[in-house]
Amino acid sequence: MFRVTKLLLYFVFTLFSVGFIIYLLLPEPGIPPQLPNSLVSPEPADRAFSFRPAYFIYANRTETLEYYQKYFSTSPFKDILLPTYRLNYPPEESSLLVRDHMYSSYLEEIVHPFRESIFINGFRPTRPQDAIRIYGIPYDEKITLKHVSSSVFARVFLGILTLATLFIVFRELSQSVTVLFRK
Repeated sequence: MFRVTKLLLYFVFTLFSVGFIIYLLLPEPGIPPQLPNSLVSPEPADRAFSFRPAYFIYANRTETLEYYQKYFSTSPFKDILLPTYRLNYPPEESSLLVRDHMYSSYLEEIVHPFRESIFINGFRPTRPQDAIRIYGIPYDEKITLKHVSSSVFARVFLGILTLATLFIVFRELSQSVTVLFRK
């Protein structure tokens, strides 16, 4: 009985491991395209790095985050769904996580575990003196994205270390359960 269960667990672990390594090897979605009806920021600090674009938009926070989560949750290889989750940060951390000296109303991160993530910092003015006007056109929000990618080799290396650790933990747990039931 225990031998069959043990073999079944090894089989399930092997399938999980293969799936996990394939997930780590999938190409990343990259930096999402700008929202429809948005303007690329002409400010020099926003154009300094290609992995940190900024846009002036007419959308609200919910629409913006849904748009980027939808884009970021699929792989460019055969549109395979990737596990994603969102982390919400206090706006004060935008100076540390995205860029120094920037206004922020909200800051969220969309994460692919063990892979890459994208920070979305949004600023919606609440005072009249903070109103956003570019080339004489008013905008509702300014968003700044920061794409944080990782090396495939680093992902696979950490994935293999994690799988090896899981294997050792489950093997020890299996041996403990076996000893417990024998007594």
